[in-house]
Amino acid sequence: MKLLVPVDLYDTTHAPFEYAMQLGQLIDAEITLLHIINSVYNTNEVIAYDPYVEMEDSARKRLGDFKANFLRKNDGNFDSVNVKIEVMFGLPGVAISEYSESNKIDMIIMGVRDKHGLFDRMLGSASSETIKEAKCPVLLIHSSTEFKKPERALFAFDKKTDLDDALEDFKEINNILKAKTDFLHINVKETDDI
Repeated sequence: MKLLVPVDLYDTTHAPFEYAMQLGQLIDAEITLLHIINSVYNTNEVIAYDPYVEMEDSARKRLGDFKANFLRKNDGNFDSVNVKIEVMFGLPGVAISEYSESNKIDMIIMGVRDKHGLFDRMLGSASSETIKEAKCPVLLIHSSTEFKKPERALFAFDKKTDLDDALEDFKEINNILKAKTDFLHINVKETDDI
C-alpha cells in the first residue's frame, strides 16, 4: 500500500506525518513525503531555470531534515517504514492529486488548519482542492490528532459515488484494520435507487 503525505513544513504537517507513520507501520505501507513548491515554470526559459533548481534543492534538504528530525525524535520506532522524499513545482491541490494518480497512491494523508487567510477562502485551500481532485481517499488530520487504531469506521456515499471502486479501496484497508463499519447513504433526492 502507498500513502502520500503532502508536506508544507508548517506545524500542520507534523501530525499527518506521524499519523501516516503509525498507520504505515500497521499496514506495511510505503510513505512518500511530497513538498509542492507553489509555482509553475517553463523549463525552456533558461534564465529562470537556475533559481528553480536552487529552490528545489533547498526544499529537498529541508524535507530531508524534517524526516530525519522526526525519525531521531522517535528513536528507531519506525525503522520498518519505507519513507521517500519528492519535491515538485505546481499548484498544491492539483499537483498533489496529479502526483497521487500518476504514482498509484492508495491514500493521501494531509493536515488542515483551523484558520484560513483571505486567499484560501477565495480560492480554496490545498486540502479542499485535493479532496475535489483526488481519485483516491483523502484523510485530513488536524494538528491535535493522535493516532489510534480505528475500531469503528463510517462509510458515507451518495448516488454519485463510484460504489464498487470505493468499496474495494475500503475493503483493502479494512481487511487489515478490521474496524466495525457503519454505512451511511446520503439521499439527495427521493428518486435515489441505491
